[in-house]
Amino acid sequence: MTSVNKILFALYYLVWAIFLCLLYAYFTEKLYIYFAIFWRIAGLLAIGVAVLTLLTLAAFYLFKPANRRFYKQLTWLVLLPMAGLIPFFIIKALPGKLESTVHKIKVSGVNYACECADWRIVEIDGKAIDWEKGEDIFIEPVNDWLQNEGTRMGNVMLLTGRFYKRKGFPRNFHSEQMPEKARVFQYTSFGLMQGIRAVEQ
Repeated sequence: MTSVNKILFALYYLVWAIFLCLLYAYFTEKLYIYFAIFWRIAGLLAIGVAVLTLLTLAAFYLFKPANRRFYKQLTWLVLLPMAGLIPFFIIKALPGKLESTVHKIKVSGVNYACECADWRIVEIDGKAIDWEKGEDIFIEPVNDWLQNEGTRMGNVMLLTGRFYKRKGFPRNFHSEQMPEKARVFQYTSFGLMQGIRAVEQ
């Protein structure tokens, strides 16, 4: 391998290293925003260069049979960083883990001008929380029936369920914006606040 080839492979591996770092930043709470901004550019660059390189090597492999062993080795070197995607797909396929503790929380809707966590905890397990100190969370129904019933939800609700262990987004959450991650509460039952009385659904 010539010096030029070594430099090109070093740059290739650097691009893939940046892309994989941004990709795995998705699973962190503090670095998520950087992933959301730069992962598409880095991914397109890494995958685009990989495809172009593989096509070039395939052409050399077909038309220069005397050096096929060399081009086969180069092909494996090109494919090697793609193995870093395997753990990502495995982690993505695994369901999120819920905490073991069941909580009863009271949440109030917040009208933010973004697609961020829009429910604030004002009471948890019977303990009231000041509005300023309340935590903004996402909520997620445990099944489709509760999802459909959610269209009738009021501004204040009583929820029973569990938090996910890691911050993130509700199931089937899609956004063109780049909201910050927040704790997600999966509820198994809810009650709408009507005056001072909760009506269980």
